[in-house]
Amino acid sequence: MAKVAVVDVEQELSQAVEDVFAPFGGVGQVLAGRKRAFIKVNAIDCRPETYTSPAVLDTVLKVLRKYGVEDLNVMENCTQGNFTRMVFAATDLGKVCRRNKAKIIYLDEQPVAEMELPGLGERVRFPRLIIEEFGGQAREAFYLNVPRLKAHSMSVVT
Repeated sequence: MAKVAVVDVEQELSQAVEDVFAPFGGVGQVLAGRKRAFIKVNAIDCRPETYTSPAVLDTVLKVLRKYGVEDLNVMENCTQGNFTRMVFAATDLGKVCRRNKAKIIYLDEQPVAEMELPGLGERVRFPRLIIEEFGGQAREAFYLNVPRLKAHSMSVVT
């Protein structure tokens, strides 16, 4: 069962980010020396309530860099008829990534490949990058989901 940490971001943001990692042994323990990180944000639309806070993303990138991550990657595949590239350009997410020298990965523009969902026997199409980076047991990269808590048209809360 996966663990999830939820932290109040009303406090100073860098402390809030550090606090997210505290239940898991702290940032250094969680990173375990990994130099490559993929950060999954929400960027489904240009309205502030539909994308990850740029200030939170900025702080996450700075904290990961402080703990030795050299290769920062921010990724998203927006929905609802938008292009991820457009959402990053129309919000401050793109600026934050460039300022922190993080590569932006527009998952909706990536080549796809088929994979079988473990335990379900169902074949699905995923961006090849996701399959290659996260499909096996020997993961070299760190993955962090930095969502925007919101109501969603396809569920209750996401």
